[in-house]
Amino acid sequence: MERLLAIMVLVAALVTASAVLAGDGEGEGEERFIQGIISSYGTSSVVLNERQTVNIKPETRFFDSSGNDSSFYRLSDYKWLYVEGAPGEAGSIDAEKIYFLPKYISGKERYRYEYMQLP
Repeated sequence: MERLLAIMVLVAALVTASAVLAGDGEGEGEERFIQGIISSYGTSSVVLNERQTVNIKPETRFFDSSGNDSSFYRLSDYKWLYVEGAPGEAGSIDAEKIYFLPKYISGKERYRYEYMQLP
């Protein structure tokens, strides 16, 4: 059990490097994309990879890994998510779309998930 937790923390740390800021450099159209594992969650936010806060707004939409509509109620600890959103306050992300993933999606597997915009 300790080994599994250590591996999950290591993977989460590596995934943190997957956060990308894309935009035109002038503040318009900036978007954040991140893949990570849920460390904790509440009704208004999720913490991914033990450090990235993702704000859940009333307009945030949830999807399964195939892109079908899903629900906030699927959130639970240690689930993998892919998030698209705008930069929020204090380095957070204001989520526009949240996708539930079956696991960490490596670069070699991303072709299966057309919505993923990570490098």
